[in-house]
Amino acid sequence: MAGAAEVSSFTLGVLVPGAEAGRLIGKQGSGLKQIRDMSQCKVQLGQTPDSQGNRRCDISGPTVEHMASAIHAIGTRLFDKAAQQERVQLSVAFPNGYVGRVIGKGGSTLKIISDQTGVEMKVLKDTVSDQGDRVGHLTGIPNQLGAAIRIALNAVRLHIGRSRLGQGDRVKRFRDQMMVVEFLVSSCRLQFSGLLFAESFFFVSRRMLPCMNSGRVELCPVLVGD
Repeated sequence: MAGAAEVSSFTLGVLVPGAEAGRLIGKQGSGLKQIRDMSQCKVQLGQTPDSQGNRRCDISGPTVEHMASAIHAIGTRLFDKAAQQERVQLSVAFPNGYVGRVIGKGGSTLKIISDQTGVEMKVLKDTVSDQGDRVGHLTGIPNQLGAAIRIALNAVRLHIGRSRLGQGDRVKRFRDQMMVVEFLVSSCRLQFSGLLFAESFFFVSRRMLPCMNSGRVELCPVLVGD
């Protein structure tokens, strides 16, 4: 399961309003510790608010499930005062390279998120974080925010998996080509060595022939350059 849903190269940012950061941190950092322990993700809350007054919380984990669990825990802490079935809004920052996968062709991924979780996700076209990532808003009940992110990250995971598979194919082709080159070089070496051996044998035989014809078994000196 972990290998199939790996997104270890992906970092998701949650933009936490400065006034609400205390809810996330908890007493003496107990809130962040709880999120890390429950999700097994790396969760890092920035110290300085950005230009919009938000503190960015970066999340990275080994699998989609881990990261979705972290988002669920963050939503639970930030919106613990929300009434039952009250719709809330969570702002996230997606790396630009994966925005197309999050949206899906013709908005297909966003539609799946809405149909399956009731969460409306909008990725803002002209709004970026201070780090240059695209900002998106998730609007829905708190206990479905993690499920919405799970669907979005699964789309990203499939893209990452295909990219790695493509790299693996290119590496394999390169190795195969190198094996062919090594084989050809080895063949040339063998052929060249064979020619040298044949030439040496012919030269030595030619020099020894007069001695053999005379009936005497002796070594005939071969002078270099003779």
